[in-house]
Amino acid sequence: MRKRSSFSPGRFNRVLMAAVCLLSCLAFAAPAQSLSQWRRLKPFEGGAVLALLESGGRVYAGTNIRGVFVSADGGKTWREANSGLGNLTINALAAAGGNVFAATNAGIYRSADGGQSWTLAGPGVLAMRSLLATGAGLFAGTPGGRVFRSTDNGASWVERGTVPTGPIIYALVALRENLFAGTFRGVFRSADQGQSWTASGAGLSNNGAPNVFSLAVSGATLYAGTNSAFEGGVSLPQVHSSGDNGQSWTAVGNRIRIPLTRNVVGVPIVNALSFDGTNIYAATSFGAVIYNGQEWTEWAGNRGVSLNAVVNTLLRGPTMTTTLLGTGAGIYALAGDGQSWAAGNTGLTAASAVALAVSSDAIIASAGASGLFRSGDDGQNWKTIIGVDNGNGRPFSVAALAVKGGSVFAGITSFGGAFRSNDNGMSWTQINNGFRFIGASVSDLAVGGEDVYGLSFGYLYKLNADGNGWTELTPSPINASRIAASGSNVYAAASSDVLRSTDGGANFAPVNAGTTITGSFAIAARGANVNFGAIANNVPRVFFSTNNGESFTPSQSSPRPTAFAFSGNTVFAAAGANGNGQGVAAAIVQRRNAAGQDSFEPAAFFDLSTNQFVARPIDLGPETDQVFLILFGTGFRFRGALSAVTARIGGTDAQVTFAGAQGTLAGLDQCNVRLPRSLAGRGDVEIVLAVEGKAANMVRAAVR
Repeated sequence: MRKRSSFSPGRFNRVLMAAVCLLSCLAFAAPAQSLSQWRRLKPFEGGAVLALLESGGRVYAGTNIRGVFVSADGGKTWREANSGLGNLTINALAAAGGNVFAATNAGIYRSADGGQSWTLAGPGVLAMRSLLATGAGLFAGTPGGRVFRSTDNGASWVERGTVPTGPIIYALVALRENLFAGTFRGVFRSADQGQSWTASGAGLSNNGAPNVFSLAVSGATLYAGTNSAFEGGVSLPQVHSSGDNGQSWTAVGNRIRIPLTRNVVGVPIVNALSFDGTNIYAATSFGAVIYNGQEWTEWAGNRGVSLNAVVNTLLRGPTMTTTLLGTGAGIYALAGDGQSWAAGNTGLTAASAVALAVSSDAIIASAGASGLFRSGDDGQNWKTIIGVDNGNGRPFSVAALAVKGGSVFAGITSFGGAFRSNDNGMSWTQINNGFRFIGASVSDLAVGGEDVYGLSFGYLYKLNADGNGWTELTPSPINASRIAASGSNVYAAASSDVLRSTDGGANFAPVNAGTTITGSFAIAARGANVNFGAIANNVPRVFFSTNNGESFTPSQSSPRPTAFAFSGNTVFAAAGANGNGQGVAAAIVQRRNAAGQDSFEPAAFFDLSTNQFVARPIDLGPETDQVFLILFGTGFRFRGALSAVTARIGGTDAQVTFAGAQGTLAGLDQCNVRLPRSLAGRGDVEIVLAVEGKAANMVRAAVR
């Protein structure tokens, strides 16, 4: 085995891991001095849309945390339609017999009245990943490869069979008398209504077993969207077609190239396909693309679509006047001239806060890829404000916000750096001079007195007096993900401590939180008050201090915040949806078989009835397979010898084969860990990674 495994995300073209973005957030508020009672604020427009359906003159949108929304005007406006839904993660939608069906993380629900009410149709409360309506009935696929069928419009369900090796069934389609399943181990075909399945991969990449996230049928041709096409060591998505019922496959054009201006969340994949008789359209993790018979190009340049918005699905219904994209930032509609996209999220309130700041007269919030919002009434109502643009019509996703006087500062993690607005977000100026890395990624911002602080790849910076550049304060990274400031005090949320500097960020020392901390995620300060969000005894807690962090008191109950902001006697929090402190590893799985061929698998999926991302069980496979967990973070590059990096998985020492810079993305590091075969059957396991004896936040995985 070479020092770096043959798959290195550093060799991808601008790849980020999807697991980094597992948490979606909601806004909460509580009294500053007690933090004992929290009230949920009105959500934002936008949010992750996983499925779209047109049926009976209505358009249905399935979201990842807020259930179903319905539009009666072709996607211009939306209303929430969740009455009776027992689970609000909608993975797929289908229509049959005058009914609409929703595949959720806890069963399939049916609506006979256009989404006004829903009833559980079954089977049980199993997580359902895919859904298909055919003349032979309804078919549903699970994350474990199981296939169910209903022949009575969802009244009852029968388990038909299981796709070999039990992979996640991402897509189901029918062609002639055959069913096809798209999985992370290729395409499988069934000629007996799902009872038995055989691999159908001749001609596909990765030795016939690529990751297949989408399937579609046009006429007599079957199409598959894969992500295992390699060119010069770079993973690129590709579309294949089959005209013989999946017996053989041919590539449709060249590989789909990732625009240099685009960052990719996760491994680049094709999530959905559509056709109009002339062109082929694909929804990918880096935007919408179109194939004109010769080449793949960005559809309408993806102008107007957020840079961080994964396109999950697209809808070009027979009675619709435009095309809709379902993305991680909500709905986008193709403009009338076909040259750009416009957000169409009126009433679609499925977005959540990731960053907050308070000015003299308003709360400013970032909903990530869904944009920036402003409230003048303590979060009861929100208005969209102009986002930070990359100059090519693509808005950035804002990860951090701060306010100083009449200026609003925005931190961008997708290589945008820092921006300033002096007109409440109407226009923005980039201020990246002085950052250590080109293409800086700013994960947090804080204001203390007259100073503005920024955190980039673990290094702390202070904005220069002229406001046009930064001065580095720390010669090496601090082990922190969030910062806060008040006067000359600067605070940092570290993995197991609260760090405090009393000299404006020059030197830091830990302060006593009053209990054992195993992970921290948010911090804020105002005057002598400091709020600190952390995991204590495996429970998320908000700690508050009224004496500059000398001592802390835990709240009785709280959400799991990812950001705080003060407004008078009220504390606002952006709280993570997972909320249990059990973070899923930011990682992917690499499998190398005896022939030296590699395949890649997701390490997590949004599953079960808990509205949480959970670890997908890793199958170690036959003894001849080598399986690696490729973890992502920061700070690995500053190690000494490779032996200084250690990993324990489920209490078992695991070999670290590489730890260092990711290679393409400035500041992002990776650590490759070989999974011991003794972990087989262990189930949920803790991952503890340490560099030079200093442990990172504990994360989790699962091993089948």
